[in-house]
Amino acid sequence: MVGVFTIQLPRFFIVRKRTVLGHCIRCSPNKYLELKIKKPPLIQYFGIQCLVMAISVVSFYLISGENSALSAFIGSVVFIIPQQYFAFKSFRYMGARAAAKTVQSFYSAESSKLLLIAMGFALAFSFYKEVDVFALMTTFIVLVLTNGIYPLLTAK
Repeated sequence: MVGVFTIQLPRFFIVRKRTVLGHCIRCSPNKYLELKIKKPPLIQYFGIQCLVMAISVVSFYLISGENSALSAFIGSVVFIIPQQYFAFKSFRYMGARAAAKTVQSFYSAESSKLLLIAMGFALAFSFYKEVDVFALMTTFIVLVLTNGIYPLLTAK
């Protein structure tokens, strides 16, 4: 879904040709200016995260065995579930009218994500006694790096 917001220009302000957010705009004083801001491809990011999780779990299974594979799976779940919660909560509102709600939802989603990650690590270390810390942390860090680098690689 694409969020659209409009801005009415005053009569004395005439725009011949201007670029706003990569869109070429031509308008007269009484026309409306529409900017279309797309949501990021969240399903694509989730698919890449699941692919990295599967590669990590299989590689740790082949290298170190079942215990490391389970620890890698737990490390990926500790990252993916809070990240998807953040994505769901932060991209609910779109448009200029919902700017305050958008900022508020980003702040609450980020703080909730950090709490969920802390709870995930606490649960992993308290309930799973044979945890392979190297596999858990390596998978978590690889997913964090993938989450930061993948949007830069796919940017047009």
